[in-house]
Amino acid sequence: MDVFYNKKKTIYVIKESAILFESKNYKECDFIISIISKKINMIERIIKRDNLNENQIIDRLKNQISNKKRKKKSNFIIQNDLSTYHLQQEADRIHQLLKTLIIT
Repeated sequence: MDVFYNKKKTIYVIKESAILFESKNYKECDFIISIISKKINMIERIIKRDNLNENQIIDRLKNQISNKKRKKKSNFIIQNDLSTYHLQQEADRIHQLLKTLIIT
């Protein structure tokens, strides 16, 4: 019996890191996509996700570069203060751009 496998070629890999720049791991990346949010929104989301208090979160955020600096070092920016539909649209847009940049 012959078995046929659909071999898909990976065109890019996404690496998630809150401290990408601080850890110098950005040097391994061809493109940087930053998802930016207002500080209050970040704090609210982290409280829900990690069950931390506001002071703990603020201390963690102090160890990260500012959104202003992050934007300057990034190739693509997604603003994460809108709907999940908006996030999906932006992710799709960037995916199409990356496919064009990488394949050509």
